[in-house]
Amino acid sequence: MTDLIFIWAAFWLAQLADVSTTRAALLDGHVEANPIMARLMGHAGHWFLIKLLIGVVAGAFLTWLGQGQWVLALAIFTGGIAANNWRIVRKGRRARR
Repeated sequence: MTDLIFIWAAFWLAQLADVSTTRAALLDGHVEANPIMARLMGHAGHWFLIKLLIGVVAGAFLTWLGQGQWVLALAIFTGGIAANNWRIVRKGRRARR
């Protein structure tokens, strides 16, 4: 059970990091690179809730299947996306200086 708590904590941190760095990138004038998510974001005012909901549903489904290691893999993947988002934001801010 402790492993699953750690996995879900990492998963939530990665989801929140993805949403916050995506928001920062959008505010800096960048666009969503994922075409499916970009389309969903165009139709929804609260895109961050949709993004979080999709992640949580995927994580819950994998947990239900007993595939906690895949939830951790999803957390690592999402954390990598958040890190890339932050790199893009920082690069754009440096270019404006």
